[in-house]
Amino acid sequence: MAKKGINSTHSIYYGRRRGFKRRLTIFLLVLLLILMALAAGFFYLQEFIVYTADGFRFDFPFLQPNNQPTQEPELPEEIPLITGDGDEEAKTDSSDGESPDQQPEEQPPVQSMAGHWAAGELAQVADPAYRARLIEWAQQADCDTLVFTVKTPNGQVLIPTDSAIAAQVGSVNADPAVVEGLAALKAEGFHLAARLSANRDNIAPRALRANMVATYNGVTWMDYDYLTWMAPSGPDTAEYLGQLAVSCKQLGFEGLLLADLGYPTRGKTNIVGTDRQGDRAALTAQMIQNLRGYADGLFIAAELTDTAAAQLIDAEAGQDVIQLAAVCDWLTAPVPFAEDPSVAPLRQTIEAQQSDCRLMLSLPADMLPADKSFDYYLR
Repeated sequence: MAKKGINSTHSIYYGRRRGFKRRLTIFLLVLLLILMALAAGFFYLQEFIVYTADGFRFDFPFLQPNNQPTQEPELPEEIPLITGDGDEEAKTDSSDGESPDQQPEEQPPVQSMAGHWAAGELAQVADPAYRARLIEWAQQADCDTLVFTVKTPNGQVLIPTDSAIAAQVGSVNADPAVVEGLAALKAEGFHLAARLSANRDNIAPRALRANMVATYNGVTWMDYDYLTWMAPSGPDTAEYLGQLAVSCKQLGFEGLLLADLGYPTRGKTNIVGTDRQGDRAALTAQMIQNLRGYADGLFIAAELTDTAAAQLIDAEAGQDVIQLAAVCDWLTAPVPFAEDPSVAPLRQTIEAQQSDCRLMLSLPADMLPADKSFDYYLR
């Protein structure tokens, strides 16, 4: 009987062993679920990992405040002009309110308009008082083309548009009143040009990830201002810009000024892998050529980087003056004043090409040149 007691105790030992196995099984199942959750979380969060100048971090769009449109400076009440001897002169009323006719007959239709441009602010164009001041300033500066930012560097589109891609990515932030304001300026005899941040865009690349500028590891790359970029080689980049070009034409714009063109040059660009092994200059020129398929009848101007303007080539940005001159009607060069030493070689290079492309100097708003025989843009 004593042995049976021992045997019964032995059976209890096996019961404890089965309990240990049960707890181990439960533990392993919980561990497996945790690992699966971590793996799923990693793949989900991978989309929000970005690389900035400060290193890697998470960037959740739904936690960010809505991007506000980039505001251009409001025109001052009194805008000084620069006379031929360099002294400031107070603006005076124009005698006839009309711009001189500077339309050479030998130029093709897309370039028939004079190359004297002035920047305006689209957000205020519906205000009659603002329009009156803008018109007065433009006439005093001998400018017959007004330039308005239509697509900002943060990716917002400031005009009504039927663009399917703009609707898909949610980039439209337009005031319908701008349509009436633009029409009023057209009625005054002004030409209109739409300035678009071509590749710097903080909205579209997040939704259309195949178009984003990324690191070698495929992580979203951001510049110093924490803004993303669309690659010129992206499958939707030229089409997106083209759809916006169609809307610009419908609103009365006669041309496009492409800013932030090509690839980023500010920030930790050494880890950008997008098109690093490709011909970036050729890809940028091809994007503009593809854009022309949508922008029939519109002139196209491209803003050069400081490096491209001074050295004719900016390999990192993907800008080659010769290649851009073949696909653009104007190349705008940012210079502090019209007599900058970089102007002469740049003009000579552009004019030597077998194209109708012309150089336009992009000048500060208060640096009206004494010699108005060349093209200029008062930004």
